[in-house]
Amino acid sequence: MVKRTIQLVTLALAAVGLGCGDGTGPNEGSFAATVSGDLALSLSGTAVFGTDEQQAQKFFVIILLRGEPGSVDLDAIAITRNDTLPPGSGTYDINPVDCDTCGDEDFAAAFVTIRPAAFGVFESQSGSFAITSASQDRLDGTFSFAATLNELFSFGDINAENIQLQGSFNARRDEIPSIGQ
Repeated sequence: MVKRTIQLVTLALAAVGLGCGDGTGPNEGSFAATVSGDLALSLSGTAVFGTDEQQAQKFFVIILLRGEPGSVDLDAIAITRNDTLPPGSGTYDINPVDCDTCGDEDFAAAFVTIRPAAFGVFESQSGSFAITSASQDRLDGTFSFAATLNELFSFGDINAENIQLQGSFNARRDEIPSIGQ
């Protein structure tokens, strides 16, 4: 679904405006991940979660961000669903972004990579994530999903089509920037 792709991409880009730190402070969330397949990266940075309540389609999201806000060298992972409730402890499927049979409680994910001469959007195809600890202000867990480049939303020298993302996070609740209407 183009709408869900736009939602995920915009969320990842909005994360850049969060003013996140490097994930090392006592009250900050953090993540570590690897990207393999057609692209090989090792990522770490800040992890936040929250709900965008400011538009007609409300949703829950976990955002994992590597890089400095405003930089042209960053990566963002967004895991989202149209239901606004944070997930409790358990294992959840990550579905294709364009899933026609998925409901509001189903999750999808995207990986956005920004380089000086390139912008790539990879959409989830399949995978899962597990919440190992959940509280009102923190979510800890792991994730693993396969993603494919969406050429419609990408440009430049990406040279990758299929990737696998795997990692862990300790996310803190934060205000999620609205993607507007």
